[in-house]
Amino acid sequence: MTIPELYELFLQHRKVVIDSRKVASGCMFFALKGANFDGNKFAIDAINNGAAYAIIDNPDFEDGERTILVEDVLKTLQDLSHHHQSNQSASHWLDR
Repeated sequence: MTIPELYELFLQHRKVVIDSRKVASGCMFFALKGANFDGNKFAIDAINNGAAYAIIDNPDFEDGERTILVEDVLKTLQDLSHHHQSNQSASHWLDR
C-alpha cells in the first residue's frame, strides 16, 4: 500500500494509536517495535478491540484485509505524518 492510499484511510478514520491498550473504535493501530516489545503481536487484539486497521511489518501477523503489511511500521508512520503535513501546508495556501 502506498502512502497516499494509506493517507486516504487515515482521512476516513482520523485516529492513530500506537498502544494496543488505548485502541478506540475505528482507529488505525500502528504496530511499533521497541527494545522490549513488538506491536505486531498485538495487531489482532487491536482489531478485535475496535481498530479499523492494524499496520504491521511482520507477515506472521497478517490476518485478512484489516491488517496492512508494510516494510517498516515506524518509517511508514513517519512518511504518513510527513504526507499529512505536506497536504495541510498545501491546503493552507489554496483559495477556498
